Amino acid sequence: MGYLVLRAPGMLRLDIPLDVIEDDDSVRRVARVADQDVDVVDEGDLAAAWFSNVAGQPCRLVKLHPDAAPVAWPAG
Repeated sequence: MGYLVLRAPGMLRLDIPLDVIEDDDSVRRVARVADQDVDVVDEGDLAAAWFSNVAGQPCRLVKLHPDAAPVAWPAG
């Protein structure tokens, strides 16, 4: 499937594999998306540190868990 390749000035490149989902309850989370609770998988501390550094505030990178129900986006 490939990678999400992240680049920012002054930062090392970060490659996140798109086809790898950790099947470990310790990284499963629930995120609020479009007023819905959605099952997601946390991508770990390295990705969180990368995004937090770029954004200048604490961040976590998550991806949709393959067993999660589809998200119904609001029309508009």
